[in-house]
Amino acid sequence: MTLAPDNKVPGYRAALLREETKQRLQSFGKSLPDTGFLCERRVVTAAVEVALEACAERPEYLARLIERIPDIAQRDQDGLRAAPRTPEKTQDPRPKTPPSKSLKESTP
Repeated sequence: MTLAPDNKVPGYRAALLREETKQRLQSFGKSLPDTGFLCERRVVTAAVEVALEACAERPEYLARLIERIPDIAQRDQDGLRAAPRTPEKTQDPRPKTPPSKSLKESTP
């Protein structure tokens, strides 16, 4: 099926983030001091850059990221709008104990 540029597939949304994540991002952006640079794209870019740096520096962050992906994929598959899990302590988001399984061990 070929669609003209102005036609849309029903139910399709071009989105990089899940809706609940976007809402959390918007709330987070509003909580920051207004420096004149708070465009949503800049906040997302900064957050992704910080996450990538953290994953490169701390293996447990990379493990958390990898562990989160199947959960998000399942929510996408199920169409659920459940809020993502958040750390218990906002001041220290690191896991209390390192993950016991590697990615290879947890893959069926």
